[in-house]
Amino acid sequence: MGKIILIFTFLFFVISPVRGQNDKQATPVKSHYEVLKAKDSRQKIKALLELGEYHYSISNQHIYARSIDSAFYYAKRLADLSEAINYKIGIGESYLLSSKIYINTGEANKAIQCAQQAVDLFSKLKDKSNIARSYMALVKARGTQEDMGASISLAKKAYTLYKQSGKKLEQAHALVEIAYLKMGLGNMEAAKKDLESSLTLYHECNYKKTQRAYSLLGVTYSQMGAYKESLENSLKAVKILEDNNDTSVLAAEIYNYVAITYNQLKEIKISNEYFQKAYRISGRFNERELNTMILTNIIQTFINLNKDKEAIHYLKKLEKDIDKMDESSRTMLIARALRVYTEVSDFTSAKKYNDEAIKKAREQGSGNNIKLILYPSIIRYFIKSAQYDKARNYVANYKKISEKNKDRKRLQEIHLILFQLDSIESKFVSAIREYKLQEAYKDSLFSQEKNRQIAELQIKYETEKKDKDLVLKDQQNKLLRKQGELQKTKLSKANLLKNIGFGSMMLLLIIVVLLFAGYRIKHKTNRILESQKGEINQKNMALQKLVSEKEWLLKEIHHRVKNNLQMVMSLLKVQSHHLKDPAVIHAIKESQNRIHSMSLIHKKLYQSENVMSVNMAVYIQELVAYFQSTFDMDRRIQFSLDLEAIDLDTSQAVPLGLILNEAITNSIKHAFVDKESGLITLFFKRSGPDHIRMSIMDNGVGISADLKNLDFTSLGMKLIQGFSTDLDAKLLINSENGLLIDIEFPYHQ
Repeated sequence: MGKIILIFTFLFFVISPVRGQNDKQATPVKSHYEVLKAKDSRQKIKALLELGEYHYSISNQHIYARSIDSAFYYAKRLADLSEAINYKIGIGESYLLSSKIYINTGEANKAIQCAQQAVDLFSKLKDKSNIARSYMALVKARGTQEDMGASISLAKKAYTLYKQSGKKLEQAHALVEIAYLKMGLGNMEAAKKDLESSLTLYHECNYKKTQRAYSLLGVTYSQMGAYKESLENSLKAVKILEDNNDTSVLAAEIYNYVAITYNQLKEIKISNEYFQKAYRISGRFNERELNTMILTNIIQTFINLNKDKEAIHYLKKLEKDIDKMDESSRTMLIARALRVYTEVSDFTSAKKYNDEAIKKAREQGSGNNIKLILYPSIIRYFIKSAQYDKARNYVANYKKISEKNKDRKRLQEIHLILFQLDSIESKFVSAIREYKLQEAYKDSLFSQEKNRQIAELQIKYETEKKDKDLVLKDQQNKLLRKQGELQKTKLSKANLLKNIGFGSMMLLLIIVVLLFAGYRIKHKTNRILESQKGEINQKNMALQKLVSEKEWLLKEIHHRVKNNLQMVMSLLKVQSHHLKDPAVIHAIKESQNRIHSMSLIHKKLYQSENVMSVNMAVYIQELVAYFQSTFDMDRRIQFSLDLEAIDLDTSQAVPLGLILNEAITNSIKHAFVDKESGLITLFFKRSGPDHIRMSIMDNGVGISADLKNLDFTSLGMKLIQGFSTDLDAKLLINSENGLLIDIEFPYHQ
């Protein structure tokens, strides 16, 4: 979807765009490709759609270099096959998939065209659910370069259709998009109500991934000046994404929002920590605009901390890529660079960016969003360089846009700037008037928040008052019932008094006897328990000592096994020095690598506290380091690791280590023969509550043989197949865009 850019007027921070929430696409398995050879056209269409969605979902990640091309390929095949059998639903799905892909490639007009075709087709079919989906696709394709009012109208139509169909979760998603668009128009109060309604629907659906809604709610509160509520909702979003181990683009954007809120609260160091978190995540994606936004916020933070050198350092890093940036990213960089160079009084560098900012603001088709980004930096430059008349001209234009948007916060800032200009030029009467106006806007913002808080307190007070009234009435009713019962009791009380007195004396005697007997029994029981406790403690100490001795013995065994394996490696190395046959030397070298992968597991076992399992993330990192040093790749081959810290026992760790050894060795030796550089990607994570997925991918030449008829003749491939069988794993080998070896196996915890 197009980007909505909001600017905090006090700090001039740029808020990054928020994407829609999409469920993570599952990795295609071998069956998807096999279905494409089936005769059933509907099954083929389903497989093509899932493959297209998968390649689209990873197109902005550093996984496959040509994922977007693959997504286009499957979308085209989906459209062709659906048209061949006149399957309307399939044609509509191809339009929706193509629209999303065109958004990723920056071709907005084509994205809009495909989404509109989907709307037209599903409208003819009177398919309400898919019409609503198409409306939302059209909203995302239109972005913010089109009329946002019209986009809101489309999103509301989708919401109405979802409501008629009883789809509460989709209603909630639609409300979030509507709120997002209203925020772009500066209508924070309306956006807040929509977000609160969406959260109510999410809770009714028991939907847990609500981090985007809470994050946007935090932004609306921040824009309304309610920083406490802003921080509460932003931190809720952070907790949800961290509980779900979310490291997507959305996580980077949420961290960016939290950082901005902390900056508003003058917690600059905490703010910088969250900006750095955001940048570490966003750097893994091909999202230049997002990275530029976060990096420019980091630069402003260093300016606020009076660390000009650090700010300039990050700015120089951005300036190197300015010619590669799209227009949105370039605009943000120009605004931030102009601001930074102005603050450090480097007017030579500032003038260059000021000229470019003015040119960009005057370009035909330059929207108000772009001007709102550039004007504050231009005005600041003219004021600091004593060009007050030019500053006033841009303030006037800035004011005109803000008045049109009814943006009180910016208008307060504008009158403060005018107050400063009048004071500099000794126009004291005008300065006083401008100061009063900015105070009026300031009071208005405060009053708006105050009224909201008073309304909330009033509702709370009325609710508590009603509750108290109900409790009081209930107490009165109970009192009347008790009085009636007392009247009845008094009539029989006189006759019972004598009996009660005699009975009480007898009961007291019985109680005294029972208490004495209980005391005797308790005293005896305590002596027995103390004796048993001493015996249990002695046994526990003996058992603890025995466990410690066994753990030590296990570590010693692993240590000796590792030393014996190292000795075998050394003997093989010595033996290879006396051999002349290259094939034999090569075989010995491969055997050394296999032995090292097993030796490394035993090393991890005796070095760790837990002697029964191996942390695979640490193990894989060390194994990669060994290959880098052994093969002396001189940075020609790079490794990309995406690992989850999972402990495996030796029965699973050893076969996995040998599979990794064979797969990585095969890629290093054969994948990049005619290439100057290459990338090997290792993926090791849970794929479910009781399964683990491991992938070894390279972007090399792949395998020329037909994968379906691939025979496992080489020793390495036989080992991979054999160890996969030992692990009871599903093995997938794919040679598209390089070689992919993918296994999924049960996790024995």
